[in-house]
Amino acid sequence: MTAQIQVASTGWSEKSIHERKTERTWKDTDSKTSVQSYDYLGGHWDHLSKTVSLSPKNRAKLESADLDTLSILNAESLFGRLNFASILLQLPPAKYYPAMKWYRRLANRVALGQADFEYPVTVRGIVRHSIKTWIHDALIASSPPIKPPVS
Repeated sequence: MTAQIQVASTGWSEKSIHERKTERTWKDTDSKTSVQSYDYLGGHWDHLSKTVSLSPKNRAKLESADLDTLSILNAESLFGRLNFASILLQLPPAKYYPAMKWYRRLANRVALGQADFEYPVTVRGIVRHSIKTWIHDALIASSPPIKPPVS
């Protein structure tokens, strides 16, 4: 009933709504009239190869990450970017478990009031290696080819 009221209030028929949904399909376009690649939402979208990689801005921020002078606030920013890269590029999260566990402990300390965001932290051993591997993988990775939606 609600859907019928919404359709009636917009003046669209159910047929026109269905037509609008089916109009949005994956089509090859003339290469002279469309953009082949662009940066959007932190990713670099390449339509020729149908892949996604990190945008230059995100790459620069990951490359400049300094693990020697890291505060909890910087660690939060770094881990946000790395998680975003993992989702965008479909990186396996289990590979970076030591780094995730270490960050979760930091976040818990802040949540419990045991440390503030400016608290300096030390990154050593397996955690340091895990973070460096994660950054390296995010910088060189590109998503698997994007497949057109099934219509």
